[in-house]
Amino acid sequence: MTSSTITALAASDAQGIWFLNRATGLVLLALFTLSLVLGVLASSRRLPSWWPIFLGNELHRRISVLSLSFLVVHIFTAVADSFVDIDVLDAFVPFLTPYRPFWMALGTLATDLLIAVLISTALRSRVSERAWRFVHALSYLMWPLALMHGLGVGTDTRSPVVLALNALCIGLVVAGVVWRLTTADALDSSLRVAGITTTVVMTAGVAIWLSVGPLASGWSDKAGTPPPPKAQGSK
Repeated sequence: MTSSTITALAASDAQGIWFLNRATGLVLLALFTLSLVLGVLASSRRLPSWWPIFLGNELHRRISVLSLSFLVVHIFTAVADSFVDIDVLDAFVPFLTPYRPFWMALGTLATDLLIAVLISTALRSRVSERAWRFVHALSYLMWPLALMHGLGVGTDTRSPVVLALNALCIGLVVAGVVWRLTTADALDSSLRVAGITTTVVMTAGVAIWLSVGPLASGWSDKAGTPPPPKAQGSK
């Protein structure tokens, strides 16, 4: 086997790892989106009569467990990817990796939240209801953390398919939150308007940030991508 063949095979393996890492990351975002929207809908008392009963807490828990499976693959492929300097500890402790540290940290925090939610759910009978609800409420932070992590770290953020998926996820969450705010009996009109306005402003903020950040030239340097290592013998 020639050296050029070995190099081609290594490049092919590296590309396959990268594709698997990005695919699992996008699937995780979709799962977090579905979990969040189902959680928002399940908390409402105005669900239509035709709404399937199984689209409730049980499916919510199953999605969380499924997310853990994809997360394991996502972390494994990130560590195995030779292009980035990431080890296993970086997946659980934020700001350790030199590769786009802030945006990687957002993904690390989302990972920690998912693990905390799964542990608290497994130990629900042994913890207080108040503590369980507090940890579970924190799970809603997973979605924005995962969203911004993927947009900030992904080298394929400009891809039309990736942008379309992110836009769909954002649209579903915004629609679910707005629907929940408009149907919540406990909220007065001023709080509804404030909540809807905040949601719209934050969505517009993400769009503006995208246009001047990941979608603009020079984002790789701004995001904190380390320069490639120098070849041996170079000065």
